[in-house]
Amino acid sequence: MLKTIRADCLGRMVLGSGVLLAGVDPSGCADAGAMTALLESAAAGDAFLGVTTGGTTVRCVPETKTLTVAGIPGAAEGCVAVTGWDIRLTGALHSWNDTALRLLTGGAGVPAMAEEGETLCWAGDTPTGPVAVVLRNAVNHAGLSVTAKPDEPAALAFDFRARWEDGEALPCAVYLAEEA
Repeated sequence: MLKTIRADCLGRMVLGSGVLLAGVDPSGCADAGAMTALLESAAAGDAFLGVTTGGTTVRCVPETKTLTVAGIPGAAEGCVAVTGWDIRLTGALHSWNDTALRLLTGGAGVPAMAEEGETLCWAGDTPTGPVAVVLRNAVNHAGLSVTAKPDEPAALAFDFRARWEDGEALPCAVYLAEEA
């Protein structure tokens, strides 16, 4: 069974190890087997960007403003409007390819993640089945930042943020699949 977690419920979710993929969206998968097959196939192909080893976070929090009615005190008490979303996928790649480097630096030759329909997907596993976090219209805000210590592998930081405009569907989803 494939479950969707409403993105507006996510304040901050910390993820384990996984892979970062471009252009993958498991929303059409009927079950855990189909989702696993899709993610494994994508990770072995051109969609693969890199590997994370844990500590990646996803955040999806609404930005709101309090509503008021001019001249009528208390008329809109408790009413708020969503004016935007803070949608982020942050972490570090501990293994990456040249496409990931170009994506993180905004270099040429990489499909523009900001184009309609383009997706960025972090995929991992849970004891009950695969999990995927999908962002649409994602842009890296961290620039290129490599952290390296003597005798330790280097890490390439990322901070992808999804762009949302009023009236559009929320550009973030988390998919959990449970094995039957």
